[in-house]
Amino acid sequence: MADIDLGDLLDDVELKVPTTQVERVEDARTLESAIRYFDGKMEEFENRKDKKSGHPWVKEETSRKGGETVPTGRWIVRMSLHQMPIYVQQKTLDDKVQIMACSEDGSELSLHAERNKIVGISQLVVKDFAAGVAWLKKFRASPVFETIMESASKGLIEMNDIESPNVYRRTKYLYEGYCKDNADTCSGWGSMEDKDEGTKRSDKKASVISSLNQKAKRDLGYQRWRMSSAS
Repeated sequence: MADIDLGDLLDDVELKVPTTQVERVEDARTLESAIRYFDGKMEEFENRKDKKSGHPWVKEETSRKGGETVPTGRWIVRMSLHQMPIYVQQKTLDDKVQIMACSEDGSELSLHAERNKIVGISQLVVKDFAAGVAWLKKFRASPVFETIMESASKGLIEMNDIESPNVYRRTKYLYEGYCKDNADTCSGWGSMEDKDEGTKRSDKKASVISSLNQKAKRDLGYQRWRMSSAS
């Protein structure tokens, strides 16, 4: 797009220039792009004036207590390429799992692939925020960094091109069946994509869709076997 002359629109204002465009620019579908994505996340943190405000991959755990969300004091490192977890360690099990694909309307399932179950560690417990950032820098300099990032980028391709479209179609099919069997409950909900409560889905509809989404993943063999954290 050619530059646009904005005339006096910028008088008395200052454009807020983004420090990174990693989410929009890097699709992370190759090793090189995945590395740039990782480096962009680290640069995003380094460019913050207040580095105590947090890192996108280093968070303090929270829990619900007395109806409120409270910090637990436990710090977690959890990396991802967009929505794909970056597993720092994986173990291939002897058990097999069948990965299914579904028809366009989501009603029929067919075998896509058979593979071994994999248990992966996607979260690490660290002493505090500073230790989490230090670990990320250590990981970046590690000789296994590229191997892990390449595995994550391949997983992202599988997720985006095969898993997500099939899970969406299956969830939509299950939703339509649920609403047919529970017409009173679903009254006013509309299609799965519709917002039935102003600009959002009602809590009840969102809860039903979340449950059906998990069932769709189980139907298709995408239940993930994870060791959620390591210390």
